[in-house]
Amino acid sequence: HRLPGNAWKYRRATAVIAVSEFVARLCREAGVGPVSVVHDGADGWPRPARPPNPEPVFLVPAALVAHKGHAALFHAFQDVPGVLELAGEGPLRAELEAHARPLGSRVRFLGRVDDMGAAFSRADVVVLPSRDEAGGSVLIEAMASDVPVVASAVGGIPELVGAAGALVAPED
Repeated sequence: HRLPGNAWKYRRATAVIAVSEFVARLCREAGVGPVSVVHDGADGWPRPARPPNPEPVFLVPAALVAHKGHAALFHAFQDVPGVLELAGEGPLRAELEAHARPLGSRVRFLGRVDDMGAAFSRADVVVLPSRDEAGGSVLIEAMASDVPVVASAVGGIPELVGAAGALVAPED
């Protein structure tokens, strides 16, 4: 958890809008104020009725960067039946592909996905294993699309997900 970068510039603002109470608290601790909270919203995508997948599909829509927690998810996924689809790009792709190699074809790196509606419609669960997260707007999109979510209880995620999804300790 980190204070806002260049907090001095925010101190000159008449008002600041944060994406979560978590971020608002960080701003206030850095001397930034007044701060209002406006959570992200999403219309979602229609999810067509479909039979259950023979192998559950777990979608991770997140940049391939360290704080998103992909490596810990690979470890946990060893004991979970199904397929893990990673939608996103980032500097850790090669490293994460190496970490995922023991899982074989059960992990799919999709790269940049332009049609997230199609990705959400394939998913049985959206997973966000972040170690640090201001808000996790992708979880709002998943819930608005009627896709269950499992996410780390970090940053602003608990206030966005509440009892609507499963929250776990980071890297658990």
